[in-house]
Amino acid sequence: MDDRDGTAHLEWWANPETCLGRVAVRLGAVSTAGGAWRCEALLAPPLSAADREGLDFLMAVHPVFTLRRGAGTVEVRVDRAGTDDGLVLTAVP
Repeated sequence: MDDRDGTAHLEWWANPETCLGRVAVRLGAVSTAGGAWRCEALLAPPLSAADREGLDFLMAVHPVFTLRRGAGTVEVRVDRAGTDDGLVLTAVP
């Protein structure tokens, strides 16, 4: 993964040893208004209907994912935004 091109992965962990979902995203501009970290992202590449359904299920069960970019990670809440492939990521304190 090349950190310079804004790509990252969202991972949904059931426990410390079991990752039940991992999708690639392209990150947009990061906002830190009011001290809260927020970022728009696009699924890249777009998911198939079955994979999108799986992602929606994981988001409904628990919308907190690990955002992995390079060697760094941050816990984020994931919400749908605008288009089918659009997401809003908000850092979890």
